[in-house]
Parts: sequence; C-alpha cells; structure tokens
Amino acid sequence: MKTGREVHILVVEDDLEMRNLLEKILSKGGYRISAASNGFEALKRIGEEPVDLVITDMLMPEMGGMRLLEEIKGAHPEKKVIMITAFGDWGSYSHAMDLGVFEFISKPLKMTELLEAVERALEARIP
Repeated sequence: MKTGREVHILVVEDDLEMRNLLEKILSKGGYRISAASNGFEALKRIGEEPVDLVITDMLMPEMGGMRLLEEIKGAHPEKKVIMITAFGDWGSYSHAMDLGVFEFISKPLKMTELLEAVERALEARIP
C-alpha cells in the first residue's frame, strides 16, 4: 500500500480559499496534492497522471461533483471519490451513493473528519 508522498490526491473545489485550505491540510498529512477548480479540469488532470483519490465539491460551475462522479466511475470504477458539500440533503446523498461515492461529507468541514475519510478510502483501495 502506498503511504505519504506516494499517495496522489486530486482536490476539486471551485472556491479558491477552500481549495487552498484543503491542499494545505492534506499536504501537511503527507499526501501529494493536485487541484482543479471544476469537473472538466479534474478529468483532464486524471487523464494526465494517475490519481489515487479524488475529493470533490458537489456544487461547482461548468461540471459539478455529481457529473464528475459519474464520469470517474464510468472510466475508473475502482477509483475512490469523497464528495463534500454545504448543501447535503438525503436525495443528493442517496444519488451519490448510487453512483459509487466512497463518502459524502457535509460542510462546514471538520478537518479531522476529512482526514479520517481519506484514510478509510485509501485503506479500502484495491492494491
């Protein structure tokens, strides 16, 4: 199993401050981080280099997190995706689970909750 800097996480978040915060927290956790501001940019990055885990916001312009989740799972069903949102509701949660999201986390984020979800997702990966 990969550890630390060997693990590559893609953070997809349209809010620059939140994206920077997620990058900072995850980098301090020892992970290698790439970032994208929307789903289209995320898919491009995934096509350019291997990513072990995707953390995405649900509501973003151009391509939101649900469509990104559909695209990722269609091309890479084994890839783990954690979705974060300020607008969590049962319908969105249920739809994300049906699409294969690993975990759905509501904002405001508790960074310990996010880091624990990351660890669970990495432990659950197919080697």
